[in-house]
Amino acid sequence: MRALFIILSALYVISAADLLYLAYRVVVRSCTEGQLTFDGWVLTLSVAALPFGLALVYSALAYLWIALRHRKIAITLAAISCVGIPYGTALGIATLVALFWPGTASRFRHVPSSP
Repeated sequence: MRALFIILSALYVISAADLLYLAYRVVVRSCTEGQLTFDGWVLTLSVAALPFGLALVYSALAYLWIALRHRKIAITLAAISCVGIPYGTALGIATLVALFWPGTASRFRHVPSSP
């Protein structure tokens, strides 16, 4: 099961790198086409924010898989990652199946809450 966690983490990191490159290309393409007005910058940054945000979600999920902590947060982020069609959906569903698999919950360390 640990190997599955590592494989899923690696796939999330690869997907995050690809999404960061996509966000970079959106900004570079908009800048090379000429001067942008304020509305153009807002649209460009908004379009680039979605893949950047998904890359952050994928990176956080990869960390949670490696650290085996915070199972509820991992479930929430896996559900959010289903937005990234098609790879994010496949990874999100695979992650949700792995997180709800019998016996997986016992592998996650319980972090004591502070008083």
